[in-house]
Amino acid sequence: MTIIIDKEAFRHYAPKELHPHLRQFDAYLVQKGVQDQRVRKIIENPFAFFSAESFFPVIHVIALLKDGTWNYFSASLDRYKRKEGHRLVSEDENQNPQSMQPWLRLEVVSDPNLTSVFDKSVALRALAKGGDTLDPEDLKVYSELAKTAKAPAVLFTAPLVLMKKGVAEKLMRQRFTLYQHIFGSGQEYPDDGMFYVGITARDWKKRWSEHRAAINRGSPLKFHRVYRERTVQGRLTYVHHKVMGVAPSLLEIQDLEEAFVAAHWDDDRLLNMIPGGRAGIAYLHEHGRIAKNAIPTPDNVERVLEAWLREHPRKGLPAPWVSKNWKDDSYALKVICGPEGRLSIEQVFAIRSLAAGGASAEQIATQVGARNIQQVQRVIERKTYVRVPESRD
Repeated sequence: MTIIIDKEAFRHYAPKELHPHLRQFDAYLVQKGVQDQRVRKIIENPFAFFSAESFFPVIHVIALLKDGTWNYFSASLDRYKRKEGHRLVSEDENQNPQSMQPWLRLEVVSDPNLTSVFDKSVALRALAKGGDTLDPEDLKVYSELAKTAKAPAVLFTAPLVLMKKGVAEKLMRQRFTLYQHIFGSGQEYPDDGMFYVGITARDWKKRWSEHRAAINRGSPLKFHRVYRERTVQGRLTYVHHKVMGVAPSLLEIQDLEEAFVAAHWDDDRLLNMIPGGRAGIAYLHEHGRIAKNAIPTPDNVERVLEAWLREHPRKGLPAPWVSKNWKDDSYALKVICGPEGRLSIEQVFAIRSLAAGGASAEQIATQVGARNIQQVQRVIERKTYVRVPESRD
């Protein structure tokens, strides 16, 4: 019987590698909550926003197989202190950079070539403050052994509200999921590796199995190609799956994907080849990759891109930022503000004006007829609709 983790949510969201450890993970969280007041406060308040000035509210529990025995322990909260000049790719476009809701992170490490130099005490030192207390010789040996690892460590992260017993059941009814895959080795662990962002109307694990199949068949998509290269190079010691959020409608999940990809477009770790959300579909229309009136499902976008790259290997994909139409603000505004459920240009102007006058996001949402408060907040924080000018002049 679990106390903290919702069993159905765990089975639904967590990778299968984690499933045998549900009871142990839950028991460890109970124990940690008793021992550490900060952890207890996070567990008890899954909907709260915690200040990120001192640490990110990430509860990270690891299951490590050593000499045939599973060891369970956790990373220090101090490991997730914000580093100067560092931006975690886990930050979603809804959150204030100075605060965030709690995340649950679970990890399984089983490959002997990853664990042979890492017993529990060594791993705890490495996880204490970002790995800077790890002995250089241990790190050197670990790096060499990692090149022969057959099974990368599997990490899974999700908002605590999606996993917490008593609150997760209602959220499981949301149809659409925004997910992220991060992978790498060494100092890239656990958040700083190459990453890909996607949305799906199905189980994200089904999409991951399809991604793996595409990787194995030689898909030319950047995500799939880089993953293959890292595997061959022995630079793949962990794969980190994140459920970033869920939504009841396609429009809402497209909003999240579009904003997240746009916010990270200049990050050379990002493996997405086109903009996210409806901006990505507009790109496919603009460059003739799909018929004018066709609207691909979220799960079909990658298939369209892969088919094009296979048929035109030398042409590649036109860069979205040099598209003549995409550089035209009037065209961009039609894409950004045109579809049903999106804010009109007039609504965006009104939100900015009311916010400048001191109105709250809740008041503005009611006044302009926005879909929800979060939609307004994203406009105020310049997270979305950034191509809309400050005025029509």
